[in-house]
Amino acid sequence: MHDLGVGTMRNMQNVITGLFLPSLFFNEYSLTDKINLWRGKASSGISIIWDELINHDLMQESTLLKIPVYFLHGVFDYTCSYELAKEYLEKIEAPDKGFYSFEHSAHSPLFEEPDEFVRIIKTEILAKTP
Repeated sequence: MHDLGVGTMRNMQNVITGLFLPSLFFNEYSLTDKINLWRGKASSGISIIWDELINHDLMQESTLLKIPVYFLHGVFDYTCSYELAKEYLEKIEAPDKGFYSFEHSAHSPLFEEPDEFVRIIKTEILAKTP
């Protein structure tokens, strides 16, 4: 999958060198956090929630939200459809909402374009809070 350019990050070749090893160096996480991160990933998978996913249409069921909603989405994200995410956000009624595109990212703009991600959070999202 990664060889085709589809995956967590646009230029990632595999999960071990692309995510697992770098996660061991996250300064913000304690050793316990790092262990629990991967334990959680190992014990939760799409198969666990598959029935829920295929039996619910969020575009029909979850469009009125009482909280702000922001999508930060990579244009190369083939895990979660970029076009469907934009369409879904248009249907949502919320006190505030926004769609932020990352031109050089796939599913993880936080890791692929961290400076832009943080800038958006600080200057566009958090700036709206009282």
